[in-house]
Amino acid sequence: LLLAIGLSASAQDKIYLLNGETRAGKISEITYEKVIYQSGGMDQYILIKEVLLVQYINGKTELFNQPNHDIVYHPNDDEQKTISSPKKEFFHQNMLSINTLALCNSDISLFYEYINSNKKFGYGLMGAYNFNLYVNPTNLYLAIVSNAKKLYDVGAFLNYYPSQLKKRNNFTMGLLLKYCAFKFTSENVDPVSSLVTYSPAEGSQLAVMFQIGSHHIVSNNFFVKTILAIGGIGLKGDFKQQFNYNLNKNNPGSEYDVRYLPKIYLGLNTGFNF
Repeated sequence: LLLAIGLSASAQDKIYLLNGETRAGKISEITYEKVIYQSGGMDQYILIKEVLLVQYINGKTELFNQPNHDIVYHPNDDEQKTISSPKKEFFHQNMLSINTLALCNSDISLFYEYINSNKKFGYGLMGAYNFNLYVNPTNLYLAIVSNAKKLYDVGAFLNYYPSQLKKRNNFTMGLLLKYCAFKFTSENVDPVSSLVTYSPAEGSQLAVMFQIGSHHIVSNNFFVKTILAIGGIGLKGDFKQQFNYNLNKNNPGSEYDVRYLPKIYLGLNTGFNF
């Protein structure tokens, strides 16, 4: 008789809650709003929105809500163990993007960046090819020489991410080293005969710039990056001579001898992670 009473007492329905608790008793009714059960000779109830699942005496299980995290349930135990689910990482170490602003200047400008494991630093390379027959006003310092044609850009950069890319919007700063190759027409005047001769010439600029910007994570695989780089370039060779020659020719009476110029680079990059 005692054995039968003990088995009867242990044979109860079990109610598992979303907060990890377990209730035992005889379920008498389940409505749209609550689960009503008997425990200790008294009627009690639990709201449906708090119930994960119900396990009946016969072993049948009925699920009511989905848990917010992984939980291990032991049918013969009131204890429940919660397993922390790994957080989804919106992070990839390789980033490839194109500068959409450069397209306005007929530049196909690509950027590749590798983010190190602590997500604080990014190391990258950039390259651009220009399809314009001649430079336009956006290349102000090249436009001053005759028939200037921009050829290509190559560069390397280092970015620092204080927030370690843990936010949707991240501030970034760093350095950009950019080399630009171009060609132009060199105009030379013979001081004796005043005869003007024209000859093809090539030039280059090496800019060292400090850059700031933002890195916006659009999704797990896509991002938008802004770039503002400010620095300077040194003039040399035929380009330096022709730059000052045309500057003085366009400003009679002046004696310019420019050796250094400021440099600004803007970027609105869209890209994807892999």
